[in-house]
Amino acid sequence: MKRLLSLGMIILLLAGILKVSAVTFKVAVPNKTLTKDTVVNMDFSVFDNTTTVMVGSDDPRALRNNNYCSIANTTTGTVTVPDTITYNGTKYAVVKLGQAAFNGCTALTGVIINAPVTEVGQWAFRGCSSLQSIAIPDSVVSIHKSAFLGCTSLGSVTFGNNSRLETIEAGCFNNCSSLSSITLPSTVNQIDGAFSNCTGLVSINLPSDIESIGTSTFDGCTHLENVYFQDKVNFIGSYAFHDCKSLKTISIPSGVTTINEGVFDSCTVLTNIVLPEGVATIDKYAFRGCEALSSIHIPDGVTTIADGVFNGCIRLNAVNIPAHVNAIGNYSFAKTLLDTVKLPETVTSLGYNAFDNCIQLKSINIPDAVTSIGIDAFHNCSVLDSIHVPAGVTELGESTFDGCKQLRKVNIPDQVASIGNYVFRDCESLDSIHIPDGITTLNSGTFDGCTKLKKVNIPDVMTTIGADAFRNCAAMDSIFFPESVTAIGTDAFSGCSGLLSGKILFPVSLLGQVSVQGDLINASDSKTYLKIEHALSTYNIPVNMDISQVSTLNADNQEEDNSDLKTYICKTYDKTNKTISEDVVSGILPANTGVLFSGTVGTRYAIPVKVSATTLADVSGNKLIGVSSDTEIGVSSSAYTDYVLVDGIFYKSNLGFLPASRAYLHLEWNISSSAKMLKVVDDAATTSIRNISTETDANDAPLYNLEGKRVDRNYRGIVIRNGNKILNR
Repeated sequence: MKRLLSLGMIILLLAGILKVSAVTFKVAVPNKTLTKDTVVNMDFSVFDNTTTVMVGSDDPRALRNNNYCSIANTTTGTVTVPDTITYNGTKYAVVKLGQAAFNGCTALTGVIINAPVTEVGQWAFRGCSSLQSIAIPDSVVSIHKSAFLGCTSLGSVTFGNNSRLETIEAGCFNNCSSLSSITLPSTVNQIDGAFSNCTGLVSINLPSDIESIGTSTFDGCTHLENVYFQDKVNFIGSYAFHDCKSLKTISIPSGVTTINEGVFDSCTVLTNIVLPEGVATIDKYAFRGCEALSSIHIPDGVTTIADGVFNGCIRLNAVNIPAHVNAIGNYSFAKTLLDTVKLPETVTSLGYNAFDNCIQLKSINIPDAVTSIGIDAFHNCSVLDSIHVPAGVTELGESTFDGCKQLRKVNIPDQVASIGNYVFRDCESLDSIHIPDGITTLNSGTFDGCTKLKKVNIPDVMTTIGADAFRNCAAMDSIFFPESVTAIGTDAFSGCSGLLSGKILFPVSLLGQVSVQGDLINASDSKTYLKIEHALSTYNIPVNMDISQVSTLNADNQEEDNSDLKTYICKTYDKTNKTISEDVVSGILPANTGVLFSGTVGTRYAIPVKVSATTLADVSGNKLIGVSSDTEIGVSSSAYTDYVLVDGIFYKSNLGFLPASRAYLHLEWNISSSAKMLKVVDDAATTSIRNISTETDANDAPLYNLEGKRVDRNYRGIVIRNGNKILNR
């Protein structure tokens, strides 16, 4: 019997399916909660084409979470939702269109709702791509999330004159691309992202009681031209009108105090917007990409210009910045047409790319309170001609002024300790600049393409000049490297054609250690300099130098003709007479030659480099050895001992190696087994080495330290004996 009943029900169900296209259906809404006459705790799904409930089981719960797609997809007709349904002889009231009731019913073209339902559940008609119209009963209080999402043919949504509708939740009509207009009931007080991507929507009248427009409510409504706000609106969510590319003008109600993130982002034809004076916050990207916006008044209560607020407003040429603004955010005015910017004295920071690509910006004041300027802050501000960097700024980030082609003058305060990569790249009008004394590294491409840059100082503490640092600085005719420089990067001076007829000044310490890579001007067109640390100083010179053309450098690194520098090569040592002969070098000093210089202490001397010189000084028997790199030696071999000049005295070397770029006196060991040091006699006429005296431990005279206190014979270091300084070992 049970088998017969089941078979009968199946046959009856199939008969109903076959008639789907020809009848108007009465529907028991899926996912309903029912008891007699009221809704309670039981979910089930049923479908009927008469008044007979058709189910696949005696227990309606067996079909919970199902929908009608298997049947409704076959019809092009209109489905009628009845006010009651009867099941097993019991009548039930239909009070809700449940979750996913008609989800995915792509063939459904119309719905008539006779039931006094109070809710339209989430996803109730999602994906009903053939649904063309629907009338929402007056009884409906809320339409839940994504109820009509993707109903691409839905062109008409109507509400009764006595509608009780209050809430339209997020995504309710999203992607309803055929919906061109809609009039919401006056009872609606909240819209939360309901019309996103309704590309056919042209206008909308917002109800008088509406207070809140939620996140992304009209996002992507590309044909929306007019929105009329009511006075009760006090909140507009993030990206509410994002990408509304046809929206031309808008006036924000007075109750709104915050313009949230991206509210009008990419509204490309928006020409006019009125902000109420009560606005205290304009969040990031609020007007980004509003390409037609030419001016805007920012209310006085705003204290921060947030990230990207006006980024890409390519016609914006006038904006007031309120007196209490303290920060200009990242990309806040990037790609605008501002020609003059007046920042209030309260501003303390400029974000990265703040004025990036402001191609009309001619002038801007940076208040003294500013302590931070972000990377790319003025990148490609091509007509900006001068700028003052406040004293509180300690760092210039990467590419800060990159591409400022007309920048002629910029001050860098002494407090700046770091200059990033490409800070002044392609500043074609910059002819001179002062680098603060505390800068130790000139990073990659700092002045790359500064074609008019002629004068630049290199601080005495700088150690590194990065790759491309002065590339294509064609006007630069001189460069001075302090002794602290130990590294020069690839192509640092590539294209510096002015240096071909100018001068490059290298310190002695640099020439022996640094590999200058790339298209640097030949050393033959450069000069080296040495700074005399003591009255007599020894050096190893790694390049040929023309001593006859030596000149003196003044405090500004300019050459002066007067020079008192004397240069000696120690040639032979007479061990019998304990004397050293020396020659004064007046012509070419050969590379890798140990040299004894005499000059004014602290003075810097510039000497031309001669790579291709053919006339070299006679260096036969040279007793000064020079090394280009750290070199291991035998401190006291059987034949020789090495001595280094310190404050006019050659001291025996106990290092075990010779440090780079120093010259050492190389003498036979058998002068005296008790020799402690070699004295240099300076007669001020020739500054030559006259004799070698021997100090032995046999002298019983008392010893005193340099403070005048008597010490015993075990004291090690410089002592005074008989009025003479000696090294006691």
